[in-house]
Amino acid sequence: MSDASRNPDDYCYRHPDRLSFVLCERCGRTICLECQNHVDGRVLCPDDATRSNVTMLPVNRRPKKPPRVRRQSRLFAWVTDSTPIITYSLLVLLVFVFIVDLGTGGLLTLYLGVFPTGLAGVADVLHQPWSLLTSMILPGSVFGLLINGYSTYALGTQLERLFDRRKFITLYIVSGFGAAVVSFLLNQSLTYSIGAVFGLVAATVVVARRMGSNMIFLYVTCAISFVFAIVFGQWAGAIGGALAGLGTTFTYLYDDGSARHKRSRFLMIGVIAVFVVLAVVRALVFGG
Repeated sequence: MSDASRNPDDYCYRHPDRLSFVLCERCGRTICLECQNHVDGRVLCPDDATRSNVTMLPVNRRPKKPPRVRRQSRLFAWVTDSTPIITYSLLVLLVFVFIVDLGTGGLLTLYLGVFPTGLAGVADVLHQPWSLLTSMILPGSVFGLLINGYSTYALGTQLERLFDRRKFITLYIVSGFGAAVVSFLLNQSLTYSIGAVFGLVAATVVVARRMGSNMIFLYVTCAISFVFAIVFGQWAGAIGGALAGLGTTFTYLYDDGSARHKRSRFLMIGVIAVFVVLAVVRALVFGG
């Protein structure tokens, strides 16, 4: 197209090289995409937009929309950062397992519990290695459910807030695993979550001593709990859970958030590795 046939009204008044057919709704001049400003639902040129005392927002340079914040469901509105959701979940799991085990005539206990090698009619750890992890969710009898459930609630709510959810569930799992391994080493059954509970007890003792609390009542409670463990034939699990809980808690206290954080992780891995090695040696050397 030659300059003679070129219609200047079809080109932006600020950018003569840009073809456009959009007119400013106030002055009627042609404006390109860059010069178009939306003001109160009208398209204005930069000059008229400035005289309107508004912020110019060219259509090709509009600010990004703010990220959409997902509203929390009212069902979980009660959950905050300080809510011990892991402790509550463990309690629900213990009750659920108890109901299912009761309805199946103790079938879950037979498949998820740790039993001595050579016990007639019952598969031992050598044939059910997963029991080293699943025994920690067994509530046992009604009395065991009440005692272990209350202990988990009373201690877990405090420890989960003191540490955090990840550290608390790690403490529970490592304590339960340690309890199962020691029971396996001493050829004793473990059909309660008492090992994991004693891990929480040991962690509470360490934390209470560190805070300078009165320890007499806590020691008496530990002694009474251990007597119950002996009565129900779960003393090996109680000892194993307490040892694992002590090791895990000292690992947490050793972690001060600095460069020593990596060392604390190695300590945690070391605690778990010790129990794994003991279980493997027990299975390979002594067998069934």
